Parts: sequence; C-alpha cells; structure tokens
Amino acid sequence: MEEVVTNVAQICDILFEWDDEGEGTCTKNGFRRAVQAVAASGKLTSSFTREDLDALFDCAVSIAGQSNATLIIGELPELLKVALGTLAARKGTAAGRGALTSAEADVFDGLLDKCGACGAEASEGKKLALCQRCKCVRYCGRECQIAGWKAGHKDSCGKVILGPNAVRNAGASQVVSALSEFAVGRPVVAEAYCKRLAQLTLDPTTYTEVFSQLIANQNAVKALMKVMEQNVKCVEIFRPAYMVLCALCMSPEGKYGYVIVELDLLKEFIGFVKKMKYEGQLLVTGLSALRGLANGGPTAKEALIQSGTSAVVVDALDLYQDEPEPLLQGFAVLGNITHRTGLKGRKTVIWGHGIQMVVRAMRKHAEHEQLQQFGAKALRNFIAGDETGMVCGEASVIAHVCVDGMVRFLGIETLADAMVNFPENSEIQEDACAVFANLGSIDVASKRANGVQPGWKDTSTQATKNLIEVLPVIVSAVKKFPSLGSPRHALHVITATSGTPEHALEAGADEEMLPPKLLIKPPPQLKKLPPQLK
Repeated sequence: MEEVVTNVAQICDILFEWDDEGEGTCTKNGFRRAVQAVAASGKLTSSFTREDLDALFDCAVSIAGQSNATLIIGELPELLKVALGTLAARKGTAAGRGALTSAEADVFDGLLDKCGACGAEASEGKKLALCQRCKCVRYCGRECQIAGWKAGHKDSCGKVILGPNAVRNAGASQVVSALSEFAVGRPVVAEAYCKRLAQLTLDPTTYTEVFSQLIANQNAVKALMKVMEQNVKCVEIFRPAYMVLCALCMSPEGKYGYVIVELDLLKEFIGFVKKMKYEGQLLVTGLSALRGLANGGPTAKEALIQSGTSAVVVDALDLYQDEPEPLLQGFAVLGNITHRTGLKGRKTVIWGHGIQMVVRAMRKHAEHEQLQQFGAKALRNFIAGDETGMVCGEASVIAHVCVDGMVRFLGIETLADAMVNFPENSEIQEDACAVFANLGSIDVASKRANGVQPGWKDTSTQATKNLIEVLPVIVSAVKKFPSLGSPRHALHVITATSGTPEHALEAGADEEMLPPKLLIKPPPQLKKLPPQLK
C-alpha cells in the first residue's frame, strides 16, 4: 500500500482526466479503478487486495470528515499519507509511524509504549496489553483498561486517530471523540484539536453539533479544561479552548452550559475568566459566558454565588470603568445572579461593592442609553422591597446597607438622571421607579427594625429627602406610561412612607393618581376632652 501513496500523483492525474463534470471529487469505486489503471501501467509492483484499497479510502474519508463517501482529488496526497499511517498504527507497526509527518510521529511515538490510562512505560518485567478492538492503545492491566475506557477510550476506540494535519478537515464528532484521550499532555495535538473545534464552533452551520457532541461526551469537556490548565501560557492552545467553553456557556437559557456546573468545573472556569482580567475582549467573552450561565436556573445561580463570581465581576467593573462593553456584560451578570436568589444572592453582590461600581459606571456614562438601562435593571435586582415592614435580622442589615449605598454613592440621583435623559425608554422608567419603591419600603422597615419610635416621620433621613426630591420625575413617568406598574407604585409607596400627599401634589400628581385613603385628612387633635367624655 505504500506504493499507492508514493504514486498518488499519477492516480490523481487519471481521476482528473476522468472527471468530466469538473466536480473535482472521486468515489471509492473511481479511486479503485484509478489505482488499477496505474498498476496496469507497471508502476505498482506490490500486490494489494480490493479490501486494502477500500480500507485506505474509507480511512481517508473519515479523516476528511466527509459524510457523502467522496474525496476531493486535490487533497488525496495528504489524506492518503495520513490514512496509511493511521492504518499501520492500528496494527502497531513502526511503518505506520514512519508514514506520518514528522510532527505527528513525535506526537504519537509513545502511544503504544505507555499505558493509555496511567502513563506507565513498558519494561522487561512489565508488559502492556494491547486493546484488541482498535490495537492503538496499550494498558497495564484490567484496572487501567477500565479506567481508560471511562476516561475517553470508549468514544475513540475503533475510530481514526487524527494527527495535527488531518484534523484540519475533521468533523465535530471525530475531534470530540479523540480529544479526551489524545489531547491532554500532547501540546501539538491539543493545539490542532482546539483550533479545529473553535473553528467549528464559530461556524453557524456546525456549532450545535459541536455542543451536542460535548454534552454527549463530557470527558471531552474535562479534557478541554485540563488542556487549558496545562497550557495557560500558550496562547495558541489556551485561547481556542477558552472560546469553545465560553460559547458553550453562552447558549440560550443555559441549554448546554449546565454541563460546566454538572461536572463541578465552574470554579476552575471562573478562575480562567479571572486570568483574562487584562485581556480586554477575552474578558468580555468570559463575562458573556457567566451571563449565560446565570440564565440557566437556580442551580447554576447557586453555583455561581458560591464560586465567587460577583467578586470577579466587580473587579472587572472597577478596572474597565471607561469601556462600555465590559460594563454591560458585568451589569447583566450581577443582575442575573441576584434575580430571585433571595438574601444570599443579593448579599454577595451588595457586600462586594456591587452598588458602588454600578452607580459609578452609570454616572460616568450618563449618555449611554443601553448602559443606563442595564444598570437600572441590575440595581432593581439588587434592592428587593419589603411590603410587610417586618424585615429583621440579617435582612435588616442588608436593607440598611442598600439604603446607605444608594445615598452615599448618589444612586437615587443617578437613576433620576437616567429617567430624565431617556424619557422614552420605558424599561429605564420601570426599573428606576421599582428601585425607588423598594428603597422607600426598606427604608421604613430598617427604621422600624432599629427601634425608631412612633412619630418616625419626624426622624427624616437623607434617603427620605432624596426620594421626596425625585417625586416630580416619578409623576412624569406615571403620566407618560400609565400602563406601567412601577412608577405608580413608587408614587404610592413614597407618598405613604417618606412624604405626604402634599409632596405628591406639589410634584405635579393629580389626586386620582393617589389612593383615596392617602387623601383623607386626620381630624385635628383635641387639646382638652369635652366634659361629657371625662
């Protein structure tokens, strides 16, 4: 069969000559006939069977990743060379490795000389058993064979071992099935595999196949993480692997990204995102991945909270205050983490200076509409309201920190400015007013929890004054967007807790905007009781 590869130029000439349609491809039957034509001319002296030619062609098709059992004639020289080496490697022959390129020979040289599970080398007193199915991997014994099977050989056994050159044309299933077994510890293979996988991931016609294969073969996901860990300083390997995992996490509603959480790899992945702190666009990609994971449901959010995601994101917000794109993604991550996660989720963000960073960035980019919208949404998720007025314990402390942070870092004024600057943006109006309503309720609740005596309205705080001052903006939102619930709710809450109906009317509110019970004036207090009541 070596002579077939040696004389492949003549075979290609015949195939091109027979290609009347000009498609530039050949079938198995056409390839077999071309080889027979070259043999008839006396240029092939060794004997070979039809089965040998079919096996060589099928192996080349597998390497090329073709699904229609055809090959491009111009690619035959390279494909047949790699296919011949692969077939020989399956038989464990030295000739097989000699047929590979020099780089591939170096990569796979120790494949049969070491245990495929533990890496132990063969010695005089220790022989390695060959996998009887594929004859490509050896093991110390039964235990290592089982371990190797679970670690990835189950998916790659019997399939073509792709070298760095051949993998350039491989499909998703071929790359993923071999990734877990052959990429770890082999930088040359890791680079080729990761680059091809990233290429397939960026292709809109193949990315879903890549994700499906990774979900089906979760050992490949572990291998990607291991490859990143081993090659964190090698940009050519780390970046494509990082991009593949980020794309996996960015799938809608965490459809595929859940595997990162399921395999308990989230902390390691967040660590890689943190390493991209000074890498600009790679950090943005990582933040987008975390945002996608936070959309995946309560389990993913809980894992993100416990893995210290908020600290990484807040650090990024602090570093990239002048760049809107990282800020947008960071706002979205923090907002998603705190959305319906209760006290635990809000606590990690609030104690971690989340309010400060979001408000500071919003003030810095006051004319950026999308950033104002994302910021208002994030603050709404940070600051949950308390309609009962019965907040106590740790919740009371968090409520106090929320109010204090919004006052200290001018959060109330910042949201009011956003409402004024973008009066047509209903989302900004809705979310900002929701924050005002929540602040009004928790301000009252925190006062009660801290023992403020009856007559607390006389004990005015800065938060109370600020909320009363933004009543004109809230009234404008009520009039402009009568169907929105939060502006009207904010008007009612602030009027009932922080201000008076007179404050609302002075801000431009109509009487029908306020609940009737707020407009009922209490009777004047009598200084002396009438004689009949004594």
